[in-house]
Amino acid sequence: MIISGEDTKQVTLLMIYLRSDIVCYQKSGYGLRGSMTLVKKYKKVIFEGGPFIRYWNINKLKPTIVPNNVLWQEPGNNSTEVGVKLTVKF
Repeated sequence: MIISGEDTKQVTLLMIYLRSDIVCYQKSGYGLRGSMTLVKKYKKVIFEGGPFIRYWNINKLKPTIVPNNVLWQEPGNNSTEVGVKLTVKF
């Protein structure tokens, strides 16, 4: 659960007429993550690895008025990442 967050968009190079970056404040959403790690030790090296999953669900940001009276609003965003992490330690 998000208690409070800040999202800064560096758009001044793309939209020169804005004259400053956009800062929006986030007050709702959540993220979850989980993983498992297996470890195999040899004499001179250690292998670690396992699956992971990351998920987040962020509600749309509150509309913000930016310079030149432009109304900016970020849409909601949810994403799922699934993969395998491998580590080798010497």
